[in-house]
Amino acid sequence: MSASAPVTLAAALLAAQQAVRPVGRTGRNVAQGWAFLEAHEVIRAARDALHTAGLVAVYRLTSSSEVPLHLLDGYLEVHHPASGEVMRLPMPWPIDRAGPQARRAAFTYATKQSLLQLLAIPEPDDPETAAGGGGERDGRQAHPAAVRTHPTREQVATLRRLLVDAGYADPDRAREWAATTLGRDVTDAADLSAGEVDQLLTSLAGVVRGARDTATGDDP
Repeated sequence: MSASAPVTLAAALLAAQQAVRPVGRTGRNVAQGWAFLEAHEVIRAARDALHTAGLVAVYRLTSSSEVPLHLLDGYLEVHHPASGEVMRLPMPWPIDRAGPQARRAAFTYATKQSLLQLLAIPEPDDPETAAGGGGERDGRQAHPAAVRTHPTREQVATLRRLLVDAGYADPDRAREWAATTLGRDVTDAADLSAGEVDQLLTSLAGVVRGARDTATGDDP
């Protein structure tokens, strides 16, 4: 480290905040039509600025316990090796259901949000981490009312029937498949917009058709 490098954690943090590059909204939710700051872009920009200033940051869990399931209890720990100083930024993050997928998502978004706060990166009206429901819900809250429309009962009934036909009768498997297809976590049908239901129905139709073709021996 050069002689001109910051000699205190506070000075290093100031240097990192001054050096961090702008992060654009490169992520896009196709179904809902809004853009957001992608977690990996925020983490990359923050890491570059922190390392240049001689800082190391890592998100840690307060406890390794899985209880309570609805809360990821953690904090961002920032080290300044030159001075030996350490600071901790509490950043608990809600989890809306059990399972490793939801827990990994919560960990990622808690890291993202803590780095945004640490480096004072502006995040105006970002649906992905907006308040009002919290957690790693990846934008399920704060959808623009003009864009989001609720599915009809017929759509939901068809969705549930096709899920069973496609082999996703188990609710956990159904939610995991829907989350993979939409690129965000899903709790239940009430969490979906009409556009997202249409997207799932289109995907399911292909799955069901493929399963039937395999069962009958027909060519695709």
